[in-house]
Amino acid sequence: PTMAASPAQRVIFLACGSFNPPTNMHLRLFELARDHYRAHQPLSTVLGGVISPTHDAYVKSSLIPSRHRLAMAKLAVSGSPMVRVSDWEVKQEGWSRTRLVLDEYTMLAKEGKVDWLPAMGTADQGPVTFKLLCGADLLESFAVPDLWNKDDLTTI
Repeated sequence: PTMAASPAQRVIFLACGSFNPPTNMHLRLFELARDHYRAHQPLSTVLGGVISPTHDAYVKSSLIPSRHRLAMAKLAVSGSPMVRVSDWEVKQEGWSRTRLVLDEYTMLAKEGKVDWLPAMGTADQGPVTFKLLCGADLLESFAVPDLWNKDDLTTI
């Protein structure tokens, strides 16, 4: 959905990636997005954010094992009241496309059965929606021919 899909939404920011390692700027993205929503989407409620490190099968030569990336991400967010870490991606059988992760997390949020989600607020605050946060590297990859599924890009 677009930002205008509903006048009121419960927003969870989702950052997918290697987090190899997680950095202060990864965490800063969540703060910048929250501040943007507060200023430009005042009817929406930002519930929090989720860091979702990618599976070990993601092709990147310098990728360290996911157990270490998860541990670093958990340490990085330990002082944050806003950001949590999900191990969902690393527990899958292989690498997951970003759109699949967004779709799965939306379903998991509706079911409310995972402990890494923020407090979900109430239905009168609007529907729960995940918004993908991405750095310049991911954004640039959107322009690489045939790298991304066109339907996924449109949905994302």
